[in-house]
Amino acid sequence: MEKLITNFSIRKQFYLFTGFVCVGLIAVQSAIYFGELDITGNAAVCLVMMLVTLLSAHYVGKVNGKRAEMIVQGLHAMSQGDLTHKVNITGKDEFAWMCWEYSQGRKGFMTLVKEILGSSGQLAAAAEELSAITEQSNAGVMRQQSEIEQVATAMNEMSATVTEVSKNAAN
Repeated sequence: MEKLITNFSIRKQFYLFTGFVCVGLIAVQSAIYFGELDITGNAAVCLVMMLVTLLSAHYVGKVNGKRAEMIVQGLHAMSQGDLTHKVNITGKDEFAWMCWEYSQGRKGFMTLVKEILGSSGQLAAAAEELSAITEQSNAGVMRQQSEIEQVATAMNEMSATVTEVSKNAAN
């Protein structure tokens, strides 16, 4: 019976269920019309049909509820960051379709996370390389600053020497 339920969409499940109820009602009405049932029999058959209808509806709801719960558990696991939680629902109904879409989404997220991890590794390596280049640049700037200070000191000394030579030459 579960196989029958899972191979039909929910809409078709309700059509099928309604069809069974209608066939039962037609059978009861036919039996009354042809005089095979009296009022007491009619009431008993109606009660049996109501019970069968209730039990059938309960069963269909229970099967579909379990299938929906499996998908919700998978989505909950995904929302908690668990991309390894697989949900496998067979059939041709909407729940099987949602399960397939969930699996595709889960796989897509896993691929995206792997790509992000790979890119973050490349980014970390590039940041380290940039840091090393920055340190080398800072060292080069410091060395140039030191050399410029030495040149400035030498020029000041030369200027003082030229001024002194010029004073001595004037004297």
